[in-house]
Amino acid sequence: MDSNSSERQRSYLESALKSYYRAYETAASSQDKSSAAKNNAIAAWRLTNVLSQLSEVTVLCEFRFREAVSYFSKVPYCCESAIKCLLLIIGSMLSYKSFILHELL
Repeated sequence: MDSNSSERQRSYLESALKSYYRAYETAASSQDKSSAAKNNAIAAWRLTNVLSQLSEVTVLCEFRFREAVSYFSKVPYCCESAIKCLLLIIGSMLSYKSFILHELL
């Protein structure tokens, strides 16, 4: 993925995060709130992947990982797809942490 494509994807995901946040804040039902929280988590996770491709690691990536996980804590109930997404995020976090440790050594 070239840097222009990554920048476009970054912009798209940042816009999506704002929309999902508004959806979460204005949700009328727990099911809508759950869906918005899951969407927020996935968008934050995907943004972390884009940021790492743009060499914007450490603080910003870690913030987005934390954001992704925090939205899962707001999900009123966990469906199978939400659990699968959370496991993907945790796996990415572990890979990212081992990448950072490898770079430091």
